[in-house]
Amino acid sequence: MPWLETKDPYKIWISEIILQQTRVAQGWSYYERFIERFPDITSLHKTQESEVLKYWEGLGYYSRARNIKKTADLIFTTYQGKFPDNYPDLLSLPGIGPYTASAIAGFAYDLPYPVLDGNVARFIARFLAVQSPPMEPPGKKIITDFLGSAIKESRPSAFNQAIMNFGALICKPSKPECFQCPFTSDCRAFQLQQTNQLPVTIPKKEKTNRYFHYFILYNPKTDSTVIQQRSGKDIWQNLYEFPLIEHSNTSKHPQQKINSLYTTFELPVPKQKPLHTIYKTQNLTHQKIHFTIQIFHWDGLINDITNNYETVKVTNLSTYGFPVTLSKIVSQFNTLIGPFF
Repeated sequence: MPWLETKDPYKIWISEIILQQTRVAQGWSYYERFIERFPDITSLHKTQESEVLKYWEGLGYYSRARNIKKTADLIFTTYQGKFPDNYPDLLSLPGIGPYTASAIAGFAYDLPYPVLDGNVARFIARFLAVQSPPMEPPGKKIITDFLGSAIKESRPSAFNQAIMNFGALICKPSKPECFQCPFTSDCRAFQLQQTNQLPVTIPKKEKTNRYFHYFILYNPKTDSTVIQQRSGKDIWQNLYEFPLIEHSNTSKHPQQKINSLYTTFELPVPKQKPLHTIYKTQNLTHQKIHFTIQIFHWDGLINDITNNYETVKVTNLSTYGFPVTLSKIVSQFNTLIGPFF
């Protein structure tokens, strides 16, 4: 993994933010592409947030990308373009919590701050037989106190990497390799025969279902369509999408809103039938999005500018950051409309 062989705090930071909510197998290629485009803090500071979001497209949890940009700008305004080299300053940066601050402090600067990721939490929760969820306050305090006393000041980076790898390779979530473990004589879970019961987990919450009805409007004369930028404190903030109507469930389409949108774009109602109707679903951590995506022939007229709609060339769509499901539609756009024009 390319981020393991560096002491560059910038590259360590980027890798840690990517891997917060992303598996290594997926995050690896994103990391390499991101670093190729933004090789240092200066290049990241000088770009626009929209480009950062574009390079983040498909990773999800887009607040991470927005915080990366905020942090890059703050490092230039507050730290003269140099990455902070101490834990309190690292912790003060947007999107950097105790784990990421510890990782940068330990891996870049060899400071004795233990990291606590899922692999470490699982290993120590079993080793100590912690009887509460390891990432909730009571269990987390037991584990962090133990790690703080166990880390060696002479080699904190090696300690952190070793304990993370041990959790990933030996003390695995299911079927841990106890027969290979050198700690069985001291492991409370092993002694109590609780390795399959620990760590204690919290039942997953049921996902919220949301129903998004997208209208893709295509003008063949100008080879253009309409997009808008998402705003507000919701999923996919600052990413782009096509005109949208959200409704409560699959059986209740808000016809009044749909008619209003038809009027906005001068689509004849109800004669105008879609060229294509596509149904998709996308699972997020706490939500399941149900997509209805319809493509319409459009003459290019907009009656209402209050929704900040933008008319853009289809050939330029790839320069905008879209949620992953819409990004796939964008990549297939010419194939979808080809039979009709």
